[in-house]
Amino acid sequence: MPIDARRLVVVAGALTAEAGLTVIVDRPRPRAVTVPLGPPGGGAERLASAGLELRQEGELVKIARVSPASWADRTSLRPGTTILTVRAPITQPSIGFVVLPVGALALWLMRRRPRPGFRTPASPA
Repeated sequence: MPIDARRLVVVAGALTAEAGLTVIVDRPRPRAVTVPLGPPGGGAERLASAGLELRQEGELVKIARVSPASWADRTSLRPGTTILTVRAPITQPSIGFVVLPVGALALWLMRRRPRPGFRTPASPA
C-alpha cells in the first residue's frame, strides 16, 4: 500500500513529544532513518524542525526540501529521495497481547475439563 504525504504529516503531528518517526528511504540504497520530531504541534512543523519538507508525486512521497545544517542534512537525506514506508511507535498494545493469552487459557481449560460420557480407566487393583 503506497503511503500518502498528508497521512504522514498527520501521523507526525499525532506522536508524543519524545517519539521519533522511522522512515525507510530508497537512496542510495534502502535504509531506515529515524526522524526526531520537534515539540508537539502540527505535523508539517514537526517535520520541518528536523529539516524535512515532503511532496506527493503520484503514489510516491518524496523529500521536497532539506534545510541546510539540519538533522536531515547531517543524515544525508537529499531532495528527491523517495520515502518507501513509515514506522511509527504505537501508543497502545496490540490486540494480540490480549486475545492470544485468553485464547490459550480457554483452550487449556477446555482440554482439562472431563468430557460428558467419558469415563476414566479403572485403576488396577
